[in-house]
Amino acid sequence: MVQLGRFHRTETGYAGRLETLTLAADLRIEPVAGQTSDRAPDHRIFSGDTECGAAWTPEEETGAVLHVKIDDPAFATPLRGRLVAAREGDDFVLLWRRPPGD
Repeated sequence: MVQLGRFHRTETGYAGRLETLTLAADLRIEPVAGQTSDRAPDHRIFSGDTECGAAWTPEEETGAVLHVKIDDPAFATPLRGRLVAAREGDDFVLLWRRPPGD
């Protein structure tokens, strides 16, 4: 697994920075008020005022706080990762693993 970002809890969700070799973005993850369906995301992800992803609270015990999907027209496919509690401190880290076969 590769750590792509570090986040902290805010009054309304999470905030942090996603960083790769070619991308750096400040993100915030905010809960959705009133879901419209069982498959609807529990959270929306924003960079500034632009919505760029969604997150779901895991139904099963995976160690993740949230399952995250971030997308951008420049991406070949959406970035899917897990927000998990950091080993030290009160922060959270965004982890990513390359899909099998890539």
